[in-house]
Formats: sequence, C-alpha cells, structure tokens
Amino acid sequence: MSGILAIGCMTGTSCDGIDVAAVRVDLHSLRATFLEHRHLALGELSSSLLRVRRQEPMSASTLAEIARRVALLHVDAIRPIIDSCGTPDLIALHGQTVVHAPPLSWQWCDPWPVAAAFHVPIVFDLRSADIAEGGQGAPLVPLADWVFFRSAQPTIVLNLGGFANATLLPSDDASSLKSIQGGDLCACCQWLDGLARALLSRPFDQNGEVAASGAVDELKAAKWSEQLNPTHRNSLGTSEEIRVAALVHEIATAHESPSNQLATATDALARTIASRLTIPVNARILAAGGGALHLLLMRRIAFHTGVSVESTAIAGVPIDAREAAAWALLGALAQQRTISLPSVTGRQSSHLADGVWVHPLRSFQSSSRNPHTT
Repeated sequence: MSGILAIGCMTGTSCDGIDVAAVRVDLHSLRATFLEHRHLALGELSSSLLRVRRQEPMSASTLAEIARRVALLHVDAIRPIIDSCGTPDLIALHGQTVVHAPPLSWQWCDPWPVAAAFHVPIVFDLRSADIAEGGQGAPLVPLADWVFFRSAQPTIVLNLGGFANATLLPSDDASSLKSIQGGDLCACCQWLDGLARALLSRPFDQNGEVAASGAVDELKAAKWSEQLNPTHRNSLGTSEEIRVAALVHEIATAHESPSNQLATATDALARTIASRLTIPVNARILAAGGGALHLLLMRRIAFHTGVSVESTAIAGVPIDAREAAAWALLGALAQQRTISLPSVTGRQSSHLADGVWVHPLRSFQSSSRNPHTT
C-alpha cells in the first residue's frame, strides 16, 4: 500500500496503559486507514504516574527513573506492532500529561530510547508546538477526526476519556477545515473511575455494571451535573482535575449505596455532556474512549441528547484506538507543519515552527524537510 506508515502512542489521564496504533496515511488525499492497535498495561508504574499527575513532590532522581521506565515501556508496546505491520516511516509520541494549564504544558516523554530502539524518526511534544504558536495545545484531534470520520452526515465525535471532549464535523459536501469545531466538555472517566476507586475499591466499574444496577436520584444528578460543568471552556487541564477530585471525595464520604451513587453520577455526567453539545439537525454521534464501554453512560447520553450513540468502530477505528490512531496521523501531518486547527486551538500561525522531529542519533531536524535526510 502507498502512503506513510505511521505509529502513534498515547498515554491518557487515567494512567492505566499505553495505546499504540498503526495507520497508513495518504497526505495527498488526506485520507487514512487504520491498521492495528495494541495496549500495554502500565502495571505498578501507574501509581507512580498518578502521583506525578497529582503534583506530589518527589526527588529529581525519582522523576528521572519514572521517565526512563515509561520510555522503555513505550519500546515494549511498539515492538509487536512493528513486527506485525513493518518498519514505520515515523513514530509519534504523545507522552504522559503531567500538567496542562496553558501556556504551561508538560507532556512527559523521552523520545530517545524509542528512536534508538527502532531507528526511525520520532515526532513528539505536539501540544507544546501548538502553544508556542499561540494556541491552547488542545484539542488537537479534531483535525484527525476530520480525516477519519468526515461524511455526508454531520458528525459529532465524542471522546469519553479522562475528559470528555467533542469534535463537530459538518457534512462533507459543505465542509471546510475552518468550520470544524472542537473542545473539551467536562471530566469524564476520571470522575467515574475516581468514584469507583472510592466506593468499590476498584480501578473502574467494569462496563458500568454496578452503576446499571443502581437507581438515579434525579435531584442529586441535576446538582452534580451543575458541579461537573467547568467554570471555563475549551481546553481543560490540571486545575479541573483537582477540582473534580475534591468533588469525588465529598461524594464518597456520604456513606450511601455505591450502586445508587454510581448510577446518579453516570446520569449527571451524561447531562453535563449533553448540555455542552451543540447538535446539528440529522447529526450522528460516534463515541470512543474507555467511557464508550460504560453501557449505562452510553444510554444516558443518548437519552439526554435525543440522538443514538454509536461506536467509532462502525467507521473503521476501534474505540480504544481512536486517540493513538489520531496521534499517528498528526505525526504524519507534522511533515507539512500542520497538526492542529487554528480555529479550534487558537494557534496564530498557519504552520508550525520547525523542530518537532528527532532523528535517531542525530540532532533535531526541521519538520519541513524529509525526516529521513540529514
């Protein structure tokens, strides 16, 4: 097959694992084909990353050790996909978000162990690249959503990850990149998973089974929905995580039925998501991310929006691969110095500055040149 073979790696706000996806990208037609996805659990390293995300103080040597272990885990996660799909033209690394409060953003990632292991160009720290050009560094995936999911029908691509965020794609026959909308909506899995840890002593409520067995308290759901609604719009980050964690702690100390608490929290989340969406006539909603496995959440979002919610898998991208696949695509687009939509992130320039590439055992290279040349 022609086109660029790109591999994308994503570690999300849940700090549970590394998702890796291989994508074939045609830069001329701006079309992409999803090929394969793998997931590698972080195991006990997850707790260390969560401590860093919670801004807990630790020594520089401890931070360096965690960073090295994360980089080596990326190597382990990537290798099976290379064995299956072949040597890629590039690998795009998201890194672990340690803090995101634009203009401050730290996507924790050491690209060099990956470059040394596979001897291919690495694209990394795309959020900082967008911020340096005046943007918010997020959301970046709306451009990738347009490539993967645009159609004749208006489409909302709803990501139910640590945060819920959405991309609004107009119908393709009237589409231009400037008309695409996107932004964060509210806390999502960090809200539900935080409650599952507090109420069930589990990392998450598998498929929303406990929540589905409970009863929704309508008054409480409306109150929690208001509390979940962020005080600011678009790019959410560290401050919102801290605020939601405090709300989770408050709820978990109420000593009420866990199933009822989780059912009510799920409905509250669905209400908040629906209230922050602008839904065009005849639109469809495609959902991805870990929250798309939460069956009660999917049903309540459909109820509160009045639109059936389907998986991105019907468009060829599995729900657990969407963000890693998007990062692979954005890595390929970095060759053209375009990885975000100014109308979405607020980026001021039409093209990125040089310097998002790192070549194994060589110095940084201009992303406007062929990454295989020196």
